[in-house]
Amino acid sequence: MDPSPPIDPFGSRMERLWRGFARPGRVPRAAIREALADWDALAPAFLARLEAYIADPVENEGEAAGLLVAIHLFGQMRDTRAYRPLIALVSMPDDEAEHVLGDAVTETLHRVAASVFDGDPAPMQAAILEPQVGEYAAHALLDAHTFLTAEGRIPLGETRLFLERCHAHFDRSDDDEVRWVAWQRAVSYLGLTEYLPLVREAFQKGWISEMYMEYADFEADLTRALAAREGGGSPPDRDLGYFGDAIEVFSHWYGFSPAYLRDQERWARRQRALEWQEQQAALPDKWKHTGRNDPCPCGSGRKYKKCCLGTAPAALDEPALPLS
Repeated sequence: MDPSPPIDPFGSRMERLWRGFARPGRVPRAAIREALADWDALAPAFLARLEAYIADPVENEGEAAGLLVAIHLFGQMRDTRAYRPLIALVSMPDDEAEHVLGDAVTETLHRVAASVFDGDPAPMQAAILEPQVGEYAAHALLDAHTFLTAEGRIPLGETRLFLERCHAHFDRSDDDEVRWVAWQRAVSYLGLTEYLPLVREAFQKGWISEMYMEYADFEADLTRALAAREGGGSPPDRDLGYFGDAIEVFSHWYGFSPAYLRDQERWARRQRALEWQEQQAALPDKWKHTGRNDPCPCGSGRKYKKCCLGTAPAALDEPALPLS
């Protein structure tokens, strides 16, 4: 008997896993476990799909759901091959990046970026400073940068210089407020007391508004960080860190829940109702006011329901639904 052919990660197995990743309303546990169990064989194919989306997001827009899962698996596996493609994705126009990442921008991007970091902070720094990058994505990358500095993977001296570049580069208005929030967090988390006057200025001039936090909150964060470092540890912050288990994380996400499917169907019904009402409003009176058992307006002599109902412009089988 001929030996079994080698697994082709670009072949049918890959397509099956990809469909599993992209199935809405459920956590793709089986597909994730299979992918992680044979990561070395499958990761290059996942990476190729990510790079294809970056090269042509219009042609590959249908890949978004699968890419969302794959990116988190790279984070779980601490696979540094995804670092530069991830930064390239984040650096795309905001709508193209968010088409793939969605809520991950605010929920998990900072942890995934820290997990796939390949030792070179320059691509991450460039994205943080790039105005085209969405402010929440920049916030996530700066959080990752802060954590990696605390871990000793980015030299503290280099981070000091980068934070000074951020201070000079960020827009001094509420247009960059989310970036400023991440910037002051880096100062407090890393205990950089020499930047206290700059942080105070940012609060006083409204670059960080009270909607996000007050200067007293910054001072409290800084005090905790300094106390932790005096004790030889890192400041307590459950939000910063490496990415963990994808299945566990997705289990708490709305997009992977049955509620998501129910809401999608409800919204689809509402859209059909709106379209039905719009069509009804545009009909000539002779069709609009014809009952099912009335003579058909076409003049055939048959009842409307036996004649043009279903083919006439008035025809829709579905009654209008409430719009609220």
